Amino acid sequence: MDSVLKKQSLDSLQGAEMFLGSSTYKLKYHFPRKVKFSTAETATFSADGKTLFFEVSFLSYLKNPDTLNIEVELED
Repeated sequence: MDSVLKKQSLDSLQGAEMFLGSSTYKLKYHFPRKVKFSTAETATFSADGKTLFFEVSFLSYLKNPDTLNIEVELED
């Protein structure tokens, strides 16, 4: 019975990967001061440097929820 459940789980996960493969999770944070540093290496910033945009594949997020844990340091 265990092997049947494992196979169903794997089949379900593969189906979800096909469906969610092109989905993304987008974060947009606006700060009162310009961002000096961020641990999100692929983040982009607005022209004034106060808004951070960070996009992650939804599958990456599902596999590792810590992907969205970022640190930000603001200018004084």
